[in-house]
Amino acid sequence: MAIERKRLWPTGDSLPVGRVVLRNAGNRKALRYYLYLPRDPRPDLPLFIAVHGISINARAQARLFAPWAEAVGAVLVAPQFEPEIFGDYQRLGRPGLGERADLAFNAMLTDIEGQLQRAAAPVCLFGFSGGAQFVHRYTMAWPERVHRQVLVAPGWFTFPDRRQRYPWGIARLDGLQDLKPDPRRFLRVPVRVMVGEKDRLRDASLRQSGRVDRRQGQTRIERARRWVAAMRREAWALGLETPIEFMLLEGCRHDFEQCMRTGGLGEKTFDFLYGDEVALIGAASPVRDRRGDEKQ
Repeated sequence: MAIERKRLWPTGDSLPVGRVVLRNAGNRKALRYYLYLPRDPRPDLPLFIAVHGISINARAQARLFAPWAEAVGAVLVAPQFEPEIFGDYQRLGRPGLGERADLAFNAMLTDIEGQLQRAAAPVCLFGFSGGAQFVHRYTMAWPERVHRQVLVAPGWFTFPDRRQRYPWGIARLDGLQDLKPDPRRFLRVPVRVMVGEKDRLRDASLRQSGRVDRRQGQTRIERARRWVAAMRREAWALGLETPIEFMLLEGCRHDFEQCMRTGGLGEKTFDFLYGDEVALIGAASPVRDRRGDEKQ
């Protein structure tokens, strides 16, 4: 009979190793998050944090990325932004629209690092759709906390433009005056942007207006290309050679699970974030969560 391995946290909690578990926050405005502890952890590797879109599929992200986290030995975290609390999380939480998602995220990181007895260090960020909106805006606001970032199919972007007001550009962050996005800092964080080659549908989940269509394009693909080009131009003007990449996911629509299962998203994400640490894991073993069910 297999013996379930567990790790004893400094808080006294005993958590299964090699299983996705949900951590409940101590207060209403804190983030709940899914956690995966690999069997053979590498404490020197940055945490891997996956951020969901408006479908709030944090659990699905944790389950599908868990084999990759296991392969490299990285701790995986998938926060869950509840819409009734963090209704504006994609834009970090402006006054009157939701709690400050970036501050809740920082508090979550501090909590996790304390429980794992790890020193505070930059993390690897992944975001899909609305999660990619959060990730790139968080990186602009808190670049010292981010090692690398992967953005997949965000609906629209904040550009590195000092003339446009936030969230279109980085000028005048009304209600977020404590944040001072500085291109000389956030353009040092490597980024890979990916969009499914069939992700061209202008549906209700895509922000649509004359302003965004004119400035950023009509589809996620066009908007991603323009943002990457703008980031590269700004980096070049500052004398930076930071990797800023764009990729299409062959045959994929705006569907996280399809991108993972047929588009190679897991490998393309971990290869960029962890480089030489990535080993091809082929057909990954299913990862159990606390409910005991499995998915391949």
